[in-house]
Amino acid sequence: MYTAADRADPGKTHFWAKLAIITIVILTAILGLWLNARYCLLCTDSQKLDRGLELVVAAESENEARRGWGMLSRAADNGHMPAVIARAELSLPHLPDRYLKIYPEAGKNARRYLPDAQKQSAIDWRLLAQRNDLDENILYNLGVLLRQELLQEEDIGGTAEDFFQRLAENNNPFGLFALGQQLHLGGDYRKAANRFTAAFAAGRHPEAAIFMGDYHL
Repeated sequence: MYTAADRADPGKTHFWAKLAIITIVILTAILGLWLNARYCLLCTDSQKLDRGLELVVAAESENEARRGWGMLSRAADNGHMPAVIARAELSLPHLPDRYLKIYPEAGKNARRYLPDAQKQSAIDWRLLAQRNDLDENILYNLGVLLRQELLQEEDIGGTAEDFFQRLAENNNPFGLFALGQQLHLGGDYRKAANRFTAAFAAGRHPEAAIFMGDYHL
């Protein structure tokens, strides 16, 4: 004997099956769009960096800051150098005097909700220190951070003077001034004067001019 279910219109069965599949596909797409909007899963590394920085700076809760930090960190883990630099800079507990900020977002306010990333910071800075194509401002900052003991020589594999010397060899005024300042503190004023003169000639470094003025007086 055939039941009512056996005699059901197969066309209707197919219709409901198709509707269920279409509904699942639409819901999956909506979920994917929501996840991408929230976590930037399909973003490029540059987009992850930009979105991450925006979230970190504007964060009003630890959850928002961690979400932005996660985006930024995924880009850095992919080897995206601007993101590595941003993560290294944002990981600093504070920015010392003479430090040249690469990202205006860096500093105390941006860190209020960020996780403790001291170990990761040392790894990132060491990675940057080993590159031969670094921006000269970052080389200078490495020297400043080592001199201020916010980074340790054993973590980075070099001294502050190493980085300042690399800059001086490229006639960089910041590197020349930093070496001059070190010589000045050591009492070697003649060599310091040569470095300050070179720093001013290379880039009209204002503090080098002040030191030279004091020397002449």
